[in-house]
Parts: sequence; structure tokens; C-alpha cells
Amino acid sequence: MLSLKLKAQDTIHLKTVEINAQRKNVSKSLMKETRFDTLMIKQNFQNAITTLLSEQSHLFIKNYGPGSLATSSFRGGNASQTAVLWNGININSAMNGTTDLSIIPVSLFDNITVQHGASSALWGSSAVAGSIQLDNNNIFNKGISLKFASSIASFNTHSEFLSFHNSTLKNSFYVKLYNIYSLNNYSYFNIDSASIQKQKNASFNQQHVLIGNNFQLSKNLIHSFNIWYHRGNREIPPVLGQINYGSKQDDENVRIVIIDKYYTRLYKTIKRPTLCTNYFYSKQL
Repeated sequence: MLSLKLKAQDTIHLKTVEINAQRKNVSKSLMKETRFDTLMIKQNFQNAITTLLSEQSHLFIKNYGPGSLATSSFRGGNASQTAVLWNGININSAMNGTTDLSIIPVSLFDNITVQHGASSALWGSSAVAGSIQLDNNNIFNKGISLKFASSIASFNTHSEFLSFHNSTLKNSFYVKLYNIYSLNNYSYFNIDSASIQKQKNASFNQQHVLIGNNFQLSKNLIHSFNIWYHRGNREIPPVLGQINYGSKQDDENVRIVIIDKYYTRLYKTIKRPTLCTNYFYSKQL
């Protein structure tokens, strides 16, 4: 008779394995993103964000001409289903849930990203179709830099941009100024009078001031203060056959965001107290 003796093996204790990830990074891995590099941003430095999005992404931009309303549409969603974020803050209008992309210049931001697909869990109900993210970097210990750019275009259009950045080991301060003016007096054929005429009452101008101050309070804590002021005026051109014209629209926006970022090896905590005020005035004749 053959007998076998089985000896029970000792218990093997496995080391605990911890997997840590941020919610935002997990969501990014599951959806498509279009991130514009520095070369694309420099090529469209003096343009509105509508030019960059229409030429370098798959977004469809509903544009009604220079200085007029421009909104985005992609993946079957309308403008109110696309979140426009500045440093993580939704800047869509509380009145109609949209953002006029024609009044957002590319030169104010360091990073521009388009996130395709629903991301309501991250950015709220307005991100059903996707989101457009505008971010400014926290750059320390780079010294002093000064930039100036100016451009002249058709129809008496000119724009200017000026930025100043001073960064030390513990502090980073920047100011960005942007101005654009256009008479927008293009020529068109008037079928009523069978003659070529110049468009009237179609000028527009915009001014932007962006200020940021970042403090490295400790190795793991960064405190940031950002303010974005915008003022714009646009004339509404008359339709064919309209005798009385002179309608115009004034826009004014003030956005203030305070960001506290706390980093550790396992997680990152971000707090964003925000204040946004919008002023809109329209005069029609």
C-alpha cells in the first residue's frame, strides 16, 4: 500500500498594493482631448479663440462675422451644452448658459484644451457635449520678461498686446493687456440699389486686463489670485433695406478666482472661491 503524507503550506502574506489616481486624470484617459501646443498658440496669438478652434480642431464654430456672436457646437450638442472653463471655473453666462467666443483672445492664456464628450461629473451640467479649458501657468523662478505684439489687418483693424511677468522662487506675478479695434467697413453688393456699398455701423472694440499673483507658501501649498476684466462695444449692422440704424451692444465682465492647491504624495486638494459679474447693455434704433 502506498501512502502519501501531505503537509500544509504556511500562509503567504502578500504586501498591500495601493493605487492612487486623481479623478480628473482618470476621466482624461477615457475621453478624447485636443491640446494646442505653443506653436499653434503663437500662430494665432492676435486672434480670437474662434480662429484657433475652427482651424485646429473638429469643433464647428457658428460665427456671424468679425465682432459678432460666435458659439461652438460639437458631438451634437449646442452652445449651452459646452462648458467654457477659465482655470477650472465655468464662465458661461448665467442668463443663457453660453459664452461668446469672439470676445476671448488667444494671447491671454498659456494652455488651451478641448475635452470631447460628456464630463458633467467634473464640470457640471453644461459639459454634456464637452468643455473648452483656458488655463494660466504657475511659473516660478524665471526672472523678468516683457512681451509686446501689434498687428494691422483689413478693414481698419488693429490690435495690441502687452504682457509683463516677474517670477521669483516664491512669487510669480503677471499682467496681460489686450486691445483690438476694427471699423469693419467691408464692401458688399446691394441688390436693392444694384451698387457696391461699404458696410456701416459695424465697428467693434475690446479691451482685456488679466492679472495673476501666485505664492509658493510651502513645498506643498500654492496660493493664486487671478482677476480678468473685459469691456467691449460692438455696433450691430443694419439689414438690407433698413433706413434707421445705430444699434449697439456693450459688454462688461469681471471675473475673480482665488485658488489654493495643496499637494501630497497621495492626493491633491484644490479650492476655488470665485466671483463673476456680467454687465450687458443693448441699444437699438
